[in-house]
Amino acid sequence: MLLMMPEKLHALWYTPILPILFLTSAIAVEPAMIIFESTLSTRAFGHKLSLDILSGLGKAIPYILGIYLLLKLVDLTARGDLGLIFTAYPQNLLW
Repeated sequence: MLLMMPEKLHALWYTPILPILFLTSAIAVEPAMIIFESTLSTRAFGHKLSLDILSGLGKAIPYILGIYLLLKLVDLTARGDLGLIFTAYPQNLLW
């Protein structure tokens, strides 16, 4: 829906690659949800928590989020809107 009305969004948030950014953020949430679900099910069912597997998932999250940040910065640079990160108050705080 946001792709159909780009004039309603601030330039920091609208981008033609919004679906790619959404997919990247969804991939970053996946390991976090697995860790969260495993912790809850361990407490609920009394099983042993496998920390070696979960720590590997936790180590992957910063790399995925780094790719997300890199995509956003490259997109802003390509569109010429990188300066908005520092000047578009209060949108830059939420960015």
